[in-house]
Amino acid sequence: MKRTLDKQKVMAEAAALVKESGFEKLTFPKLAKRLDIRSQSLYNYFKNTNDLIESMGQNFMDDLYQVIIQELVGLTGKAALRSFGEVIHSYFRAQGQLVTIIYYIQNYGQNSAFRQAMAKILNILDQLVQTLELSKQEQIAFARSFSSAIIGFTAIEIMGYFKPEDQDPDQSFEHTLNLLLADK
Repeated sequence: MKRTLDKQKVMAEAAALVKESGFEKLTFPKLAKRLDIRSQSLYNYFKNTNDLIESMGQNFMDDLYQVIIQELVGLTGKAALRSFGEVIHSYFRAQGQLVTIIYYIQNYGQNSAFRQAMAKILNILDQLVQTLELSKQEQIAFARSFSSAIIGFTAIEIMGYFKPEDQDPDQSFEHTLNLLLADK
């Protein structure tokens, strides 16, 4: 029986490797070993690891976008902003070390598929913020603060810097959302 391999299967195995060992362990030889193929075969799917990471980043953001869209159905105003934050937080937490893929976005040009997928998510946030009674400058500042707080909180949480004995991380995140959305 001939085994079939495609880009999606390669990316799925690469994501599993990253979740287990981090991006520093993502190499074509290690990935090929997990796929039980020769490393040269991976070049049929990706030019190099940067190309692979860009495709993984696009997939990561596209998947997140779909979850956000599904969760926002029927929501507006603060409820939609809260849901947006909760979705990103829970999605990032579920990804383990794979979430660090967001740090690689800086390696790709403005027109890269990875950046374009991220821009779609930020565009949703911008649309949600436009419903708030804020000036244009305040909307920009709020959107930046909100996204930074959600991503920053989650990154620090994943790194293990929040001590559960100080406050339950879920409660702490809820308090953060409440502070961000107070008087909005």
